[in-house]
Amino acid sequence: MMNKKIVLLCFLFIASSFGKEEAFKLSNTLEEISSIPLKTAEIVSYNQKNNLILVVGEDHYLEVVDFSNPQKPQLKEEIILKGDGTSVSTYGDFVAVSVLGKTNTQVGYVEIFQIQKRNLNLIKSVETCYHPDMVTFSPNGKKILVACEGETDEKDPFDPEGAVAIIDFDEKSILKNTQPKVWILPFEDKTIEPEYIALTKDSKWAYVALQENNSLAKIDVENKKITEIFNLGVVDHSKEGFFIDGKKDNKINIQKENWWSLRQCDGISVFEENNIPFILTANEGAEVEDISKIYGLKDMGKKAKDIGYEIKFGSRSISMVNGLTGDILWDSGDTFENLGKNLMPGYFNWNAKKGKKKMDARSNRKGSEPENITVGYVKDKNNKPRRLVFVGLERMNGIAVFDFTHVKQPKLIDYYMNTKDRGPESIAFIDENNPLKIPLIVVGYEYSKTMTVYKINPLPSAE
Repeated sequence: MMNKKIVLLCFLFIASSFGKEEAFKLSNTLEEISSIPLKTAEIVSYNQKNNLILVVGEDHYLEVVDFSNPQKPQLKEEIILKGDGTSVSTYGDFVAVSVLGKTNTQVGYVEIFQIQKRNLNLIKSVETCYHPDMVTFSPNGKKILVACEGETDEKDPFDPEGAVAIIDFDEKSILKNTQPKVWILPFEDKTIEPEYIALTKDSKWAYVALQENNSLAKIDVENKKITEIFNLGVVDHSKEGFFIDGKKDNKINIQKENWWSLRQCDGISVFEENNIPFILTANEGAEVEDISKIYGLKDMGKKAKDIGYEIKFGSRSISMVNGLTGDILWDSGDTFENLGKNLMPGYFNWNAKKGKKKMDARSNRKGSEPENITVGYVKDKNNKPRRLVFVGLERMNGIAVFDFTHVKQPKLIDYYMNTKDRGPESIAFIDENNPLKIPLIVVGYEYSKTMTVYKINPLPSAE
């Protein structure tokens, strides 16, 4: 692991008041251009071919947003789903939505829609596995993959198993009466709960976040086989560059603690360089009753106790993992802790879910909660490609932007937070092939139920 601490840039601070609303910026990479209220506004997916944004969020609705003018997106229609929609993905003229069963202990579905003249028509409902939490098309459009978390239900003692479903997708056959073939990939460890999926650009390999289990699974997509499980280990908060504020005392006190934090990533993303897949993880954390049951950490509790350490959930950071070996190559450490302290101390580790300006409210429980992470490529002022990484901090509420052009030297270059939008749950990167002809990101904010669009301003030339 690279222990070199990211040096925070000199802060360009902008605070704007809109009644009770405030905005904070680290630089000017992101610039808000539009925002609309929705019923769900949790998971967003961009259909480039038809200039539509598809939106779901733990409700019976699929919301369709007209994106013909990104500066004035308009709600086009609301489609009633078979159950609560948890995720949405799109490819060509098709849209896939993961839908829960009536209870968590019943199998869920993927509802597949065809876009015809910019209208959506349901063509298939495909049974998958227990509690489908995330759905994605493979980059080549030939598969639909589903992460089924297998959560329990208070009304039913049955504990369903987590799994990954792979659905064969062929445009011609999907329009016929026959159902597509579905493979359910179970895990040997029945406590595993898949959360999120990211694929390599050749569609051959899928990586699956096993959040509660502090691990990543690697899947051979063509052979429908789980090949490896990588344990994500812990972050040691006694080390320089990984300090933490772990106390809820209305103060900012980032310091050394004898704690190990499980990374427990939620959203993940993949990029490749020199034939090596690099997995980026947003280490939100998830509280687990029995640490000894976490995959690969059966003795961790005893080891911690023996040396006087505590084990906590969520490292409040993002990490980079070698997709071939599972090695942790880099971690952002206390970057987000220091970001809150220096840029917006009044909102340091606040709880955006409640929407009250109460600093330090989450310091004793997972802090900023990095929720999701997305990679996008833009060109700087010299027309050279730059690899940017966008991170949504669910509780501290902002969007962080890193420059990952040089894999060994990631740099934080921007952070944007506006209190009118709360709880960034998903981020869709949109390249220049959109009506504005400039790169954009679209963010779904779960708590405020708003969808906000940002343009990515031209970057200065690389050093």
